[in-house]
Amino acid sequence: MNRRGREVIRNRENEARLYTFHTGRRRHCKATEFGSDFVRLRGPCYSFRNCFGCGFFCYGSPCDTGYLFATFFVVYNIDGELFDMEMVWSSNRDQMVQENATLTLTSTGELVLRNSDGTFVWSANTSTQAFQKMVIRESGNLVLYNTSGGIIWQSFDYPTDTLLRGQKLKAGKKITANISHKNTSQGRFYCTLLHDSFAMFTASAPAKMYFRYPEPRAGVEFSYIQFDNQSVHIYSQGGGPQSINLSVSKTYLYFRLDSDGHLRVCSILQTTGRSSPDYLPSFMRSVAECDYPRPCGDYGVCTNGQCSCPTNGNAFKPIDVTEPNFGCVPRVPLVCSDKSGRKDHHFLELEHVSYFTYVFENASRPGLMSSEECKKLCLEDCSCKAAFFRYKANFSTGYCYLESNIYSMKTNSPVDEFYNSTAYIKIQSTSKRSKYLVVVIICASVGGALALLILLWAWINKSQTGRQQTEKDENDGEHDHVDWPAGLPLRFSFQELQDATNGFSINLGKGGFGSVYEGVLADGSKIAVKRLDGAGQGEREFRAEVETLGKIDHLNLVRLKGFCAEKAHRMLVYEELSKDGLFSLLRVKAEEGSLIDLVYPGHENEQNGVKEEAIKLLKVGMWCVQDNFTRRPAMSIVVKALEGLIDTFDDVPWALAGLTVASDQQSLFSSELSYAPITCVLSGPR
Repeated sequence: MNRRGREVIRNRENEARLYTFHTGRRRHCKATEFGSDFVRLRGPCYSFRNCFGCGFFCYGSPCDTGYLFATFFVVYNIDGELFDMEMVWSSNRDQMVQENATLTLTSTGELVLRNSDGTFVWSANTSTQAFQKMVIRESGNLVLYNTSGGIIWQSFDYPTDTLLRGQKLKAGKKITANISHKNTSQGRFYCTLLHDSFAMFTASAPAKMYFRYPEPRAGVEFSYIQFDNQSVHIYSQGGGPQSINLSVSKTYLYFRLDSDGHLRVCSILQTTGRSSPDYLPSFMRSVAECDYPRPCGDYGVCTNGQCSCPTNGNAFKPIDVTEPNFGCVPRVPLVCSDKSGRKDHHFLELEHVSYFTYVFENASRPGLMSSEECKKLCLEDCSCKAAFFRYKANFSTGYCYLESNIYSMKTNSPVDEFYNSTAYIKIQSTSKRSKYLVVVIICASVGGALALLILLWAWINKSQTGRQQTEKDENDGEHDHVDWPAGLPLRFSFQELQDATNGFSINLGKGGFGSVYEGVLADGSKIAVKRLDGAGQGEREFRAEVETLGKIDHLNLVRLKGFCAEKAHRMLVYEELSKDGLFSLLRVKAEEGSLIDLVYPGHENEQNGVKEEAIKLLKVGMWCVQDNFTRRPAMSIVVKALEGLIDTFDDVPWALAGLTVASDQQSLFSSELSYAPITCVLSGPR
């Protein structure tokens, strides 16, 4: 942990201001008196032997959390350079100040600390015209003197978490632990000198005692406690001190109450500045680790120094599974009201579990009672979070301890501690009604989420449908209002084609882009109507297709007679071939000796091999346009036939099965057919 001090600079108003002070260099004032005669004083104020200093102090670097006006033990290395500082007192532990805060010594002796914005933070509560000087003494005591040399204020009278050598802890004064090693605010524990003993408490409401020394004696009243390098002395009124030998031989010792509630005697080494903690030997070493209030955090159970959560049931869980000493929390928070306290709570019973308050009288409820009476008292008190029942051999009666703040519990051995104990931890009940409410809440939440998802889906679906309908209407409007160029085939209305096909009743074939229907126009001409269903074309693409097909005029292609483009309806109207048209064409070409012209015009000068290839192509083509589409070959078979891997077409049941290849073209088509001619019609796309 890095510690940084801050420079104290005096101005004409006797004001100390906060500036950077680098601990790596030895900078200290030669004068030790800080008063009206030393207005030019710079740097922290040090004692004559440079053992202690006072100034602005922070933990860590950078000082993000703020600064303390403090006194500190100064440590130098072997080269005489400032090495480290150990803070022993601070004025504003609960309210840090920021950069440019000021400490003001007025002419009347008022010592005031203000934040950078002028806000009042702390005062020594001194006001006298006789003020003369402020001194940091070799003991670490920061003192304000009057003109006659008397002390008007000293830091030793207001200890924080530390008691220095020679410092007195007077009866009624407290030493309060920090929250943590880096957080100097007042924490959970304090120690004080009572009139009959030195005692340690939890800083709760009410406070709970967890250590006391010595045992109270009649007629003894203590006034203060003080220690030197070897012993602790407790002074009583009208009598000599009770002395306790520390049995620790160190250079410099001090007491410190740490954030875990342990009172330690520490030594500071001049070479390192680090503390070497050692428990107080005679009256603190007898306290075991599990005897302290929080060795395992809140609701933790300490067993021989090991921490765990209450294991009877599943009511508690660790705050951090990797740090068992952080404590535990209830899985269901404890809720209490005066009307429903008994109904909503029950107890988690832990046998052989006790609490740190057992060792002191008056910690329990008055008188003996049964465990049931003890639990009843806790149920009736909303502030009660646990009941501890302590008894000896007779379980029927014992002592009842009601606790509103649950720190660490500990397991006890009746053999070693000569008593039995049972802990009753109050936990929230999950009643049938509560379970029903939980189920209702869960179902309502899930139902609400599902309803929201359904509404969202419906909204998205409606939006998409609306967009599609808009696009459809736009497309329909385009077809209805577009100006089709001149020279195109006839444009039929949807009603005309519906009448011509008798409601599209005779289906000639079906492919991937639509179906083909037979029809007869009003003039008696036969047509084949190709109805495009979901072709995915826009108006421009369909018009381009019509323009292209309308310009094609080829002997071997069916001519486009017209089209329909009305709203969403898109159709192509072809002239229907006569049912024997293809067969007649082949017969005529064969009789003329020009059958090959259908495949390869201008072949007269070619060799017979080319003619054979042409005849093969003709066969494959006729094979692919059979009226029974189930007998048409797959594309893979067509490829094999074209590549010569299939040499026979014996399974083709049609009139052209007698088609052969010979040197004489007249033999290419036999007039004696093995089968009756099969009609060939316009087939639909596959």
